[in-house]
Amino acid sequence: MRPASPVPSKRRVLTALFALLLPAGADAHAMLLRSDPPDGAQIKTPPARLVLQFTEPLEPRFSRVEVTGGAGNLIALTPPRPQSNDASGLVAALPPLGVGQYQVRWTVISIDLHRTTGTVGFTVTP
Repeated sequence: MRPASPVPSKRRVLTALFALLLPAGADAHAMLLRSDPPDGAQIKTPPARLVLQFTEPLEPRFSRVEVTGGAGNLIALTPPRPQSNDASGLVAALPPLGVGQYQVRWTVISIDLHRTTGTVGFTVTP
């Protein structure tokens, strides 16, 4: 039997180089970090805007946000835009909201082109 060579094989060297060249977080997805209003919030003052903060920078052109009322009626809101100085946040202006339950559905595409979706809800109380 031959003793092991102290020189690494080409395969080991190439594997190590490949691993070093992979970007960190290459398979990361933009997950919702927080929202304003927060999920499950019961608030007395209707919000004027909706803020969604994610864990990764987003492609705002391909991100969608919709708000529905308790009866399932779609609430008109401005198209979401990037939060100023933060590519991982979206902001959308809301029309005046009445008392009731609201559900926010979002679909975002992160800059690494991974799509994620989710919902948050809040209630405006009297």
